[in-house]
Amino acid sequence: MKAIAFCGLACCVCSKNKGCVGCQDGGCESHGWCKNYNCCKEKGLNGCWECSEFPCTGCMLDKPRIRAFAKFARRYGVEELEKCLLRNKEKGIVYHYEGQLVGDYDKCQTEEEIIEMIKTGNKLFGLPCYCGHDCSKCVTYIATQTNNEDLRRQAQSFYKESFGLDIPLEKFYCNGGRSKNVFELCKECPFKKCCIERGIIVKVGGNGDPNHPAYTHKIVYDYKTLCAAFEKAGFVVDLLEYCDENGTFHYKYWNELDGKIGRSLRFDTRNKDGKLGMVSIIIDAKKPIVIGEK
Repeated sequence: MKAIAFCGLACCVCSKNKGCVGCQDGGCESHGWCKNYNCCKEKGLNGCWECSEFPCTGCMLDKPRIRAFAKFARRYGVEELEKCLLRNKEKGIVYHYEGQLVGDYDKCQTEEEIIEMIKTGNKLFGLPCYCGHDCSKCVTYIATQTNNEDLRRQAQSFYKESFGLDIPLEKFYCNGGRSKNVFELCKECPFKKCCIERGIIVKVGGNGDPNHPAYTHKIVYDYKTLCAAFEKAGFVVDLLEYCDENGTFHYKYWNELDGKIGRSLRFDTRNKDGKLGMVSIIIDAKKPIVIGEK
């Protein structure tokens, strides 16, 4: 069986029809109306990714996941696509949820997120949230990903006891703060709204646009992980400016003569009239000098 359909669908991990031999070997019953199948056959192409007119519209490529898979094949080769998809399946990334034609890849918000998930085998959706919160540690998020009703009740009790909120159990559903399906209390998140309006995407690769200044970023730090990285390298760390898990900004005076930082509370012009416009995680890291014995 050829692993990838003409359009980019992944026959090698598809669970729709276990007896199917794959699109390119005649397994699909939709060939009569499938524009991608008939066009590739007519042009003698191995897939849409080889076409000079890619991506066209009015076909399977209108679906973001399928288009992203075909783009991956165009960039890195169809063999690499198959290898990554099979590896990701072993890592627990689900192509189709049981009884559905959507899966983990469909939770991504952009095609570049899907491509990055294929490449790395990491579930990018929801981690981290726009505010910097690690969704993987959220009980509601974990309950959703594991379909754990006990955890949902635990989260429900927490909001009832801590905040007096009576939230129906079915509302405790979340695929992460950056996904389309977020927890009820996060739907009107001011951090998310602000980041989207300003084009600030707190995640690896920025917003997926190769021209975005964050496109080449390989990791996203919060104040804890940044400090931990320096401390592991032997530095003594002093936090100067940062936002905590609740979005509260913290500031400790530092002397600009030691090195002026433009994107900071005092020196970024977007911070004015007592309102924060743009800040950074700023630390002072010093490595002690150890003088050994002669």
